[in-house]
Amino acid sequence: LKDSKKLDESISKLKKGFPQYEIINPLNNINESVDELCGYISIISLAFSFIASITSILLLSICTYLHIFESRKEIGLARCIGINKKEANKFTYAHSFLLCGSSLLTSSIELVIVSITISYELTGKLKILLSPLSYVLMIVLSLAISVLSSFFISIAINKNNPIEASKY
Repeated sequence: LKDSKKLDESISKLKKGFPQYEIINPLNNINESVDELCGYISIISLAFSFIASITSILLLSICTYLHIFESRKEIGLARCIGINKKEANKFTYAHSFLLCGSSLLTSSIELVIVSITISYELTGKLKILLSPLSYVLMIVLSLAISVLSSFFISIAINKNNPIEASKY
């Protein structure tokens, strides 16, 4: 059959038409095995994505902290001349959003290249297998990682005394 969705319907019609014969789907066991394997791959991919997300939050937090640590004198001087805590927080969030934006752009380009390569190898045609929803989810995840990594750093910046920070 050209349409595999009509396979079960065709088998049931054949069983009714020819009750003396046993009509089976020879690919049924293979399809079940492939579905089971895809389920395992999906679980592994989900676990890997979770671990990668946690790792990216930690790495971005470390990068932001090191950048703020190196810039603490400038932030302390800015707070001494009248910049309020909200403006200092904006500095932290802006740095984190720039890092996440560049990594989002890089990962999007990589995802398109991998998608085109896989589709070409499997089908012999150049096409992108990804839906726009995957890009929306990547953007949302990137923004969430950026906000989470900056939140704790901004709390630590606001606890610092600006005069003490300008001494370093």
